[in-house]
Amino acid sequence: MKLILFTVFMALFLVLTSASLQGQGFPVSFQADYVDISKHEEVTGKYYAGPEGMRMESMMDGEQQILIVNFTQGASWIVMEEELMYYELPQGQDAADSFTSVCPELTVKETMVGQETLHGRGVEKWHCEKYDGRVDKVWFDSRLKVAIRTEERGNIFELRNIREGRVSSDLFQPPEGYTRLSLPGM
Repeated sequence: MKLILFTVFMALFLVLTSASLQGQGFPVSFQADYVDISKHEEVTGKYYAGPEGMRMESMMDGEQQILIVNFTQGASWIVMEEELMYYELPQGQDAADSFTSVCPELTVKETMVGQETLHGRGVEKWHCEKYDGRVDKVWFDSRLKVAIRTEERGNIFELRNIREGRVSSDLFQPPEGYTRLSLPGM
């Protein structure tokens, strides 16, 4: 259950920080490595993005974790390879349309504070002032339409080794032959 909750949290975080403005997924297909540093724990993995959706793969507690978000089908899946099953989390067909801000949560004020180069990519640096007074930092790649680094409450999420290029649409579907499950109350 801990694993499922972690993956659901990561899914929501990434979808909120990485959908295109047009609602058709990412305008440029790419893959990258990612690092997520939270409370002194570091999780690394692979990140895939394209017009159809996004996918994250990582190892946690010795188990392969896969999260898939499909914008065109309006669904997300948490894949458990060892068990040959996946959980489905409905998103709604307009999930990608609602993410028109570089800031992943409701904000009082969004301010672009400059432009920088991060991992060889030109990015806009934003400060996202929240209702509770905290200010999150976002490094937004306007070509990819994705935050390639976020700092929020001491947590850091970052995409590294970004490689633009075609990503197979099969990556944005649950594996064939796996058993589909639904999370209670979702």
